[in-house]
Amino acid sequence: MAYLVAAGLAALAAVHDAPSKPDIVFIVADDLGFNEMGYRNSSRGLMTPFLDDLAFSGVQLENYYVQPICSPTRSALMTGRYPVHLGLQANVIFYDTPWGIDLKEKFIPQIAKEQGYATAAYGKWHLGMFKDDYMPTSRGFDEYEGYLQGCGSKWTHVGGCCDEGSPTHDQNYTCVGPKPSVSGAPDGEPIDPRYLGYDWWQDTTPHFKVNHTTSTELIKHAAEAYIGNAKADVPFFLYLPFQNVHGPVTVDSRYRAPYEEHTWLYEDEKTLYGYITELDEAVGHVVQAMKAAGRHENAIYIFTSDNGAPTGLEPWPVVPENRNWPLRGFKSQMWEGGTKVTGFVSSVDHIPVERRGTKLHELMHITDWLPTIAHVVGGSTTGCQPLDGYNMWDVIAHGAKSPRTEMLYNVNPLADGQAGAPKAALRVGDLKVLTWGYRVKGINGSTTTGPFNKKPDEKGDPMFEAGPALFNITADPSETTNLAQDPKYKAQLDALLVKLADYAETMVWPLSWVPPFQGPDYWCANCTQRPASAGVDKPYGPWDYAP
Repeated sequence: MAYLVAAGLAALAAVHDAPSKPDIVFIVADDLGFNEMGYRNSSRGLMTPFLDDLAFSGVQLENYYVQPICSPTRSALMTGRYPVHLGLQANVIFYDTPWGIDLKEKFIPQIAKEQGYATAAYGKWHLGMFKDDYMPTSRGFDEYEGYLQGCGSKWTHVGGCCDEGSPTHDQNYTCVGPKPSVSGAPDGEPIDPRYLGYDWWQDTTPHFKVNHTTSTELIKHAAEAYIGNAKADVPFFLYLPFQNVHGPVTVDSRYRAPYEEHTWLYEDEKTLYGYITELDEAVGHVVQAMKAAGRHENAIYIFTSDNGAPTGLEPWPVVPENRNWPLRGFKSQMWEGGTKVTGFVSSVDHIPVERRGTKLHELMHITDWLPTIAHVVGGSTTGCQPLDGYNMWDVIAHGAKSPRTEMLYNVNPLADGQAGAPKAALRVGDLKVLTWGYRVKGINGSTTTGPFNKKPDEKGDPMFEAGPALFNITADPSETTNLAQDPKYKAQLDALLVKLADYAETMVWPLSWVPPFQGPDYWCANCTQRPASAGVDKPYGPWDYAP
């Protein structure tokens, strides 16, 4: 009893000392599908009680969009700008590419620090690391622990995008280098045996002692320690980009165990759901740490996925079990399934009681977080490059009308690249236009700006052979009824295409994985690509980038 009294007094003291400005805990899931949260997917038995609790006690973002792949979303988040204005409209930042988000761009933690915030990031970076200036601690974070590349083995922290070794026993498994389709080797050759190096870092130093501990555990423990040690009178911005549920899809057996008796699930689903539940438990620990520190009520929790779920788990049903159901498409695609994701904002002190548990249907985009967070921390966007995002705080917290009436999904003028066809899309109001391909004047020798159609022998939806597609997204979120050939919509379609061209002509040259990397005028066009690592114990970080 004495312990409980003492603990209660300590908590009261912590509350009394809590900063008046809110702490912000920003949580990013990786590759989480629209249908992969317990409160969205209860019919399948998916268990996410901690995330569900935050969502139900906050505002659920029901008309919320990100980019279709990883680095573009994370860059749009940190800068408040569309990837067409950053160079990430075609690809993620590849492991050996001497490129990062332009240093003139101001990141969210830099704005927070100007207002007296402490800042920390634990988890995935993927915003550039070829020289120290692009590392997290040079972009506004006081401290960092995590991995710099886009993917890697979950327990051993060796870089590389790979499949799992087993569903539950990957403690000693290491990813190897890129598959032939990525590295340029002919189809059918063996997977490139090169390692992409050890990729777990503390600030700018590789941290080898955590080998054989999952990234989820490491992020959770780092966040708990940070919260417990934070100064009571200093607010913080805590960024937690988890590896869950990006491949390799593998998880400790204790997280898969609750799903073993669910006979209606596919075997891959059981592992995936355990992977999601592992994320949920980690978030629960973070919230508990905030409560123990007396900082929970004054905190604002923000949750998002970085894109829709990918294809690749087979066999896989169509509906309603599909990972992005009821949306069409997957990660890397500009269909709704690749870009519309689960998001919510939760806070005891900063979300009015009458707003808690509500669903926000106003249009919102990942670029909106920078100006929104700048407002919440009392900061300014002065010094930022021209923003594409809007301050949405009154919309979220008070139900105001959204200032956003349109949204650029993307324009990718490259024939290759991870951002696949359809290559361009724009939404204005309820209407969304998509084009199969898109040329931009001045990019890759093009002398014109505008869409082009799918060829009959190209893989993809044949409707694009007739021209752009048009959907009413509000009435038809599954994108089943193409309105483009309906004469009633001709004027609106034409207007959307004009506006899409206007956006396209503001773009910078897109990043490519081969020299000159970002057009002939890129300052590091002749810089050295990073060679693969000699082994799993060789760290893979900044390198000699000199031409």
